[in-house]
Amino acid sequence: MKAFLSFVPARCLARLLAPAVVLVIAAACAVASDTAPDHVYDVTPSIVSFHQNRARSYTIVFAFDVREKLPPGAGTFVHFTRGGELLLQYGTGIETAPESWQAGQIVKGKPTYCHFPVVLADGEYPILVGIWTPANGQRLHLKGIDDGQQRYQAGILVVKDHGRTLSLTGAPPIGPDAAAAK
Repeated sequence: MKAFLSFVPARCLARLLAPAVVLVIAAACAVASDTAPDHVYDVTPSIVSFHQNRARSYTIVFAFDVREKLPPGAGTFVHFTRGGELLLQYGTGIETAPESWQAGQIVKGKPTYCHFPVVLADGEYPILVGIWTPANGQRLHLKGIDDGQQRYQAGILVVKDHGRTLSLTGAPPIGPDAAAAK
């Protein structure tokens, strides 16, 4: 009922229902919308290293600044997007399960070799990182710049000269450097 009512303008509801009922429904909807969102874990993903190997290939290292214990069964992911569309997917190079990460730890992955396909044009490609639970397919809410789908911007891959030049921009610092950058 709430989902239906949230799409109906209040003036239309007034014609459909008695004014007293409208006030009760409006108050119930306001209370429901003020409830806290899903838990935001104090974990921040980032890129700590980027190196172009040759045209359209690079090595990248991801990390997570962990300030809070994560639930069991979670895994990490990396999405390269453009216009919100998923174009490429890689691993983070982190071999330990997020549930084993300790608060106060910066978990760094192994270098991940990536190739940027020829079919993708020059431009800017957000690199979005996150943590999800395969058992239910849900992504965890983390700290950082959320694209609205619980994917967090770790940087932007800039492709120029038909892929001959690759660079990274917009990668926020983590750990002790993060406080100094604010």
